[in-house]
Formats: sequence, C-alpha cells, structure tokens
Amino acid sequence: MAGPEIGRRAALTLGGAAVLAPAAASAATGKPACGVLVFDPASPQARTMAKAVYGQRLVALEGDPVRLWRAQLADAKGPVGGITSWADFLILRGLAAEQGLRVVQEDHVPVAGKAMLVRWTAA
Repeated sequence: MAGPEIGRRAALTLGGAAVLAPAAASAATGKPACGVLVFDPASPQARTMAKAVYGQRLVALEGDPVRLWRAQLADAKGPVGGITSWADFLILRGLAAEQGLRVVQEDHVPVAGKAMLVRWTAA
C-alpha cells in the first residue's frame, strides 16, 4: 500500500520532516530502508535525521570518504544510504557504482544559510 504523496510546496514547508518520511515508513513496517546509513556529523540537521532513522547502522562520515567506504561500507550487505553534503554524495555515489550499486532514491534537503544536504539510498 503506497503512502500519501507530498507536493513540492508541502515538502518545502515541512523541510526535514518530509525527508524523514522513508524512515517513518520503515519504522511502521519494522524493516529498515537500508542496512547502513552514512551521515555528516558536522551538520546538525544530518545528525537529527540520522538519529530518527529506524533499524540502520549509523556511520559518521569523518575524514576521507574513500577510506571510510573501503574500511566500513564496501562489505555492507544490502542497500547503503546517506545524509551527506552534495560533494560527499558524489564521491560515495561513485564508490557505490564501483560495487554495482545504483542510486535509487535521492532527496535534496535545503538547509537555511548553508549548502544543502542530500538524503540518498544506493541498492
């Protein structure tokens, strides 16, 4: 059963809450959207969104994203998700593609006065 669709205006009004809809849906079903979620610990919004996610292993993106991917994410079973900056998203998307994972969900989250965040899932 599909959930209600949110229009662009409602999504912008809701801000980060609209991005959390997949997390709320996974909490309702008891199944995580992905097994691992990478988040930007320097962003308060990314930390808040990451904490609201149900059933996923959280990995803080600190330092080099390539080293992080190869050390902690390359052997991940199932989809990998993230709440990251655009630049980190581009790097991680490329690393995921090297493993045969493709981005299946990508949401852009505006952050007041700062660069946007990207909430994404690669499967």
